[in-house]
Amino acid sequence: MKNDGLKAYFRSFWNIVDIIPIIIIITIFTIRSHGIMANMNHETDEGKRNRELYAAMFSLATLLLWFKFLYFLRIFENFGFLIRAIIQVMKDMQFFIVILLLVTIAFGDSFKVMNVANTEDQGFISEQIKPNFSNFLKAVFYSYLIGLGEFNAEEGDFGNVGVIYCQILFVLSTVMTTIIMLNLFIAIISESFDKINQNKMTASFREQATLIAENYFLLSQDQKSSWC
Repeated sequence: MKNDGLKAYFRSFWNIVDIIPIIIIITIFTIRSHGIMANMNHETDEGKRNRELYAAMFSLATLLLWFKFLYFLRIFENFGFLIRAIIQVMKDMQFFIVILLLVTIAFGDSFKVMNVANTEDQGFISEQIKPNFSNFLKAVFYSYLIGLGEFNAEEGDFGNVGVIYCQILFVLSTVMTTIIMLNLFIAIISESFDKINQNKMTASFREQATLIAENYFLLSQDQKSSWC
């Protein structure tokens, strides 16, 4: 960070993985030590929200700490190649993810509108048919599950209003997300992996060199001089 600057430091995914768990732990310690959000009684709404927030923060910190193992595995030749392939695939997917997200939200919002049109307790996404943000998120998740093939299209599963239209919308959603988008997703992954696989040794050595460069500052000046 001292040599490259703050902006360059946070440009690295591994540095972000490093810093976020530390920030989370410091934040939780500060909140608890000052008695903020101290109510943890699950029988009250406030206590339930506090428990959910703490659990989510600890869960994120735990996830990132496990991801840190991938950082150290880069030193090994075979692991370095695979980790480099994962990073390259994620980079190549960025524009596809935006399109997939827009398609998922579009179908989810359409399903939400039809869900709201149903009578009370007859919604096929949520029994509460009020057009709030929570139901919008449920509708987007509903659309996402359709894209993964997790759906139940039996009779009566689309409420009692505009059932035929919902069935047509369902078919369009499965064709667009399950068939077209997911196959395109697989094609992008295959192409990215092929490019990395053609330079397998280069990708592995690159990860090892990057790891050495990132930890070079840990060596003493005498050790650095002995290499020259």
